Amino acid sequence: MAVACSYTKEAIGLSFKLLEINPEAYTAWNYRKLAFQHNIKELSDPEAIRSAVDDELRVVSSLTYQHSSINLSTEKEI
Repeated sequence: MAVACSYTKEAIGLSFKLLEINPEAYTAWNYRKLAFQHNIKELSDPEAIRSAVDDELRVVSSLTYQHSSINLSTEKEI
């Protein structure tokens, strides 16, 4: 049975807020991936596609930078 998914801007924004608080919320990362894949298929204009990719890369870069100390401390423990 297929489940209907909703990838609204509000839901995507909430996933960002959740990831700011907890970057290890893998369900939120997966939701963002699925939303991105779904939304990119809806675009036909190359500039709109480029803009969508750039926006998502900014989000990932921002979250990676904000939580880099978490990644570094984990690597030191290994």
